[in-house]
Amino acid sequence: MKFEVRGLVKVFPAPVFSGGAALRALGGLDLEAGPGVLGIEGPNGSGKTTLFKTLAGILEADGGVIFAAGETAGAERLREVSAYCPPNPRSFYFRLSAAENLRFFGALAGLSAGRSLERARLLSAKLGLSPADLERRFDRLSEGNMQKVSLIRSFSRRPALLLLDEPFRGLDADSQRGLMELIKETGRDSAVLISSHAPELLRAAADRIITLEGGKIKNRDFEERLKAKGLRLKGGSRINTFHPLAFSLQPLAFAVIAAFIRRDFLTEKSYRLSFALGALATLANLAVFYFIGKLFGGSMAPQLEPYGTDYFTYVFTAMAFFGYIGTGAGSYAGRLRLEQMQGTLEAALSTPLKISHFLAAMSAWNFLFASFELVVYALAGLFIFKLDFSAANWPAAFLIFVLSAACFAALGIISSCFVVLFKRGNPVAWVLNNFEGLLGGVYFPVAVLPGWLLAVSNLLPVTYAVRAFQLAVHKGAGLSELKGDILVLFIFDLVLLPASAWFFSLSVKRARKAGSLGEY
Repeated sequence: MKFEVRGLVKVFPAPVFSGGAALRALGGLDLEAGPGVLGIEGPNGSGKTTLFKTLAGILEADGGVIFAAGETAGAERLREVSAYCPPNPRSFYFRLSAAENLRFFGALAGLSAGRSLERARLLSAKLGLSPADLERRFDRLSEGNMQKVSLIRSFSRRPALLLLDEPFRGLDADSQRGLMELIKETGRDSAVLISSHAPELLRAAADRIITLEGGKIKNRDFEERLKAKGLRLKGGSRINTFHPLAFSLQPLAFAVIAAFIRRDFLTEKSYRLSFALGALATLANLAVFYFIGKLFGGSMAPQLEPYGTDYFTYVFTAMAFFGYIGTGAGSYAGRLRLEQMQGTLEAALSTPLKISHFLAAMSAWNFLFASFELVVYALAGLFIFKLDFSAANWPAAFLIFVLSAACFAALGIISSCFVVLFKRGNPVAWVLNNFEGLLGGVYFPVAVLPGWLLAVSNLLPVTYAVRAFQLAVHKGAGLSELKGDILVLFIFDLVLLPASAWFFSLSVKRARKAGSLGEY
């Protein structure tokens, strides 16, 4: 497959309130690359990394056009046919092994676990990464071995366009020779672009070399030679060249979700003390409300009469319910922030991964763990606190459960948009963390609130969710009695679910434009 770049422009806007000026990183660059190895040299700040990230679909161009096999290729198409190896290894999960990291990123690129590990072993042998190092936790690897894992991730995809940014960094002489062989071998079928500040290595690896300076190609005679050889494409004309790697594998939603769940399970398993302390904190919270209930005895406050239960039973049910549906509200922003700080967000979103699959997978582990906590709550309620749920209307409760979880997941996705755009300062999370429990009827019925706060409470979906769930569980209320609350939750879902997906896609696109996807 041949790639042609015409008039490529990339401008990074000045940070908000910085008072600085926008940075023009690429200023109308023209470039052509087909099967073979093209070396790119230039001083720091010349635009090499920006060019690579734009060709990889990580950044959105501000001008110009990129053709792949004669057809216009946008950022999404480029992510399907290219693979980018960054100049530093800060794009892996440090508490997972090298092999587990490669298995995870392989799944995002559409590779099966078996295929990912098979390619990892073959490439490891060529780059001098031992089987023991492949199974070693990533943060225990040397800098050179981290670089080898980064290279293996890129080569494993067998892309039509391979972009290697400072690939020789940290490698010993034997590993450099192995990488040279891999580059030459890959260049027979794919377009390989390499940047390096080591001229002797670049000249040994590349078939031809160009120099970037100020976001443009400095050695214009290179383009003239291309014209003389008839290698320049006529703008946008179709090339009847078939490349066996032109159509990348599209990762299936189930495989992506399974990969995220496995990654998060392995990560959480490595923090055993944290898991135990979290379970103890849950029991301690329950004990607080249990003894508050004991303080007031078994008498029923007037505000609890509609639910037909005492205070502890009320708050126990509300906390179990809110703990689950609140998972969606808190997990997206928290997970996304963690991905930013680890440097893995940009790496994950440089694959052909669809945004919808990413959103579904990102909080899958949190919901699984919340389901486990919910079972613990239920068992504790039945066998420790001897609570009576015999009057519950479980089908109605389940419907409310689903509507509420969807609503809070949408709020969580909207909350994560602020993390993508602003990194810190998240007004949606601030409201959810500070007011949902207070004003939504989690710790006490909203009937105790003064009129003006009750009006605010009626604007929150949690108010309708908790009230309907309490009535279904404790009074056995049916759909006819709960139809008002269910209708409100359905309207919230109808508005928030598509809006959240649209806002998140818009936020990622804006971050690609600003070049801030990998910032934290």
